[in-house]
Amino acid sequence: MGGMVLSFLKRKFWLHAVIPPTRTLTVGTLINHEPLENSKHMKRTLLPLVAGSFAAALPAQAVLINMDFGKSPGIDGLGFGTGDSVVYTGAAAIGSAGDFWNSTDTEDNIFQSNLLDSTGAATTVDLTWSDELQSSVNSGAIEFGSTGHNALMEDYAFTNTDTATITISDLPANQDYTFYLYGVPDGGGQGTRFAVTGSNEGTQDVTVGAVNDDNGLATPEDYVIFTGNTGAGGQIVYTQTSFAGGFSGSNGFQLDVVPEPSVAMLGGLGLLGLLRRRR
Repeated sequence: MGGMVLSFLKRKFWLHAVIPPTRTLTVGTLINHEPLENSKHMKRTLLPLVAGSFAAALPAQAVLINMDFGKSPGIDGLGFGTGDSVVYTGAAAIGSAGDFWNSTDTEDNIFQSNLLDSTGAATTVDLTWSDELQSSVNSGAIEFGSTGHNALMEDYAFTNTDTATITISDLPANQDYTFYLYGVPDGGGQGTRFAVTGSNEGTQDVTVGAVNDDNGLATPEDYVIFTGNTGAGGQIVYTQTSFAGGFSGSNGFQLDVVPEPSVAMLGGLGLLGLLRRRR
């Protein structure tokens, strides 16, 4: 009898050594089918995974792109006014001191590639426009000198009676944006109408205030604000025309694109909620 028991124990030991207990692959570790010892063990297992998911899934920071339309040295074309543009820097309706602004002469070409963001970092964003846009430095009818905005507002891309189409492309797809369009031409009797395709606001007019307005930037006297989404194509298309029978003018724009939270981040929030419930 004792020999039979010994033989049985040896056989069980051999089976256990050759065929170990079944193990299941779970999040990040191999554990037995047996329950975890306690919730602290689970937290030690999952917290590093949650932290890793957040590190990989944190959304990119909002991207601000600034554009100052103006006249380039030596480019006269059909543009009016005298002198050349001074490129603006710093904050306007939004932004911070020292912010970088792109600049272009709309008579010099019809596109500008790889715009820089407000920090001076390169992006893939491109800007194109139709050839109705001309350029000008105004004669001083509207000044913003003492407020520091003169370099932005003294020059502009303009149309006479035509409608110009401007496209901002290669933006991140399906992202929300806030779009600031500055539209002050030479003076009274002129007005700029902007229409942004697919925006929440549709069409808005910049109602030019008093000549020699030196009270700072205000909406809708100096600029208008549009909100929307870049869509699957990752672009914004807008038009510029006059609503007052004279010239229209676009001094520039600020485009603030805010990325959405990623699916991975939302999953990480769910795991944090699970751990909280097990406390």
